[in-house]
Amino acid sequence: MSEKTKEIVIAVSILIFGLVTLFYLIPTQVKVAEGLEIKSLSPAFFPELAAVLIVFLSGVLIATWFMHRKDQEEDEGLTESRSEMTAGEELRVVGAFIIAALYYFGFKYFGFLIATVICLAGMFLLQGGKSGLRIAVLSVVVTLGLFAFFHYVMKVYFPTGILFR
Repeated sequence: MSEKTKEIVIAVSILIFGLVTLFYLIPTQVKVAEGLEIKSLSPAFFPELAAVLIVFLSGVLIATWFMHRKDQEEDEGLTESRSEMTAGEELRVVGAFIIAALYYFGFKYFGFLIATVICLAGMFLLQGGKSGLRIAVLSVVVTLGLFAFFHYVMKVYFPTGILFR
């Protein structure tokens, strides 16, 4: 199977996943209280938004595949070179998964603010950030920005952690 064929198979699979999520999973799994005056967004809003974006972007991918199909036919004679990941890149991927797992478990004990600052700093370091002060400031500013938006604007309450109750 050529790389271009793999791309269309992946795009169609993502489209099907998005449609199943939008029309089956969200309506059956997200409970929306009826008859109440909603003072904020519905619990289904962000999952629906994500599903619509997934469907739209997979549609764009499929459309571009069809538009560039003749380019694919011309390139069939050429062999595609595939670059392998280096050992350092593989370690970064594993490190990102480890940091994400620690972030997940750190939520319980440290809450959103501290766990997110530590996670972002770890990810920035993992990606090659060299300035410790810049990483610290950026981690704190991004975390506080996210917290302010979701807490004060969207009225989302974040966990404070067992250690800070």
